[in-house]
Amino acid sequence: MHPTSKKCIKWAVILIALGAFMMVFVPDIVAAMSEWWGLNAAAGVVVVNYVLTAARWTMYPTAASLIGAAVIIETFKESLGRSSETNPTAKRMSEQ
Repeated sequence: MHPTSKKCIKWAVILIALGAFMMVFVPDIVAAMSEWWGLNAAAGVVVVNYVLTAARWTMYPTAASLIGAAVIIETFKESLGRSSETNPTAKRMSEQ
């Protein structure tokens, strides 16, 4: 497997696990924060809720994109190897 596709898969798995964790626990965390801080911090809780919701909703699509990138890299890895033979800059980068 190409090293870049390994990194893509690794990050995709991390994002899926973190997204699943956030899907389960973020509503409870926000509810606990609103109870603990009270009505005076309602504006802050709303902002935290929006930020965490945006993070939750972007983790799965990002993970899917990373998996797609890994598939494409694996599909074209033979042509990536040939380009390093003809391009000295790509050859130096592949050696690192």
